[in-house]
Amino acid sequence: MTENNIILQVKNLGIGYDEKLISSDIQFSLAQGKIVGLFGENGKGKTTLLKTISGFIPKINGEVLLHGKSIENYSSQELSKKISIVLTSNYIDASLFVKDVLAIARTPYLGMNYKLAENDVNAINQAIEMCNIESFLDRKLLSLSDGEKQRVMLARAISQQTEIILLDEPTAHLDIPNRKRLFEILKKLSAQGNSILISTHEIDLAKNYVDDEVWV
Repeated sequence: MTENNIILQVKNLGIGYDEKLISSDIQFSLAQGKIVGLFGENGKGKTTLLKTISGFIPKINGEVLLHGKSIENYSSQELSKKISIVLTSNYIDASLFVKDVLAIARTPYLGMNYKLAENDVNAINQAIEMCNIESFLDRKLLSLSDGEKQRVMLARAISQQTEIILLDEPTAHLDIPNRKRLFEILKKLSAQGNSILISTHEIDLAKNYVDDEVWV
């Protein structure tokens, strides 16, 4: 791994909530086109780490550098063009139609009229095809199974066209064939240049796909 292709650097990072430290001295790098597996026991801060990297919650100490610049020096719109995140918790209105969930992913790129342009539609269509969710588009999130929702959330992140994709236990509600399909999608994304950090308990499966490991 050379310095030139490192996109994200985490240095001596301490994470937690309300100044209560959960994990400290976290260090790793994420290079372009690589998949890094995030492993560790429950309660060790994997979800908190992902939220901290994405800018959802502040760090306690240390550094998170994106292209050599602290994420604190990026605006929320700038970060949303660089980093997308798929969380296990349902943070999107379940009454929305799937097609609208995907359209919302393009918000950082839209003009004042918030109208989807051709490139926005193309990005969404590519994500739909990659995640095989064509049949879900006119359904509401609340009508989907947990596994189907997870596929939609991955498609939403892909639609956002970010350099970095963070995923928190994306295989939790998937059967074995669909777990493998998800990792195959992630492998395709990394081959296209996306950098991926995935938290998972599927360590044996993940090790067949990840390029590096981080333990917390």
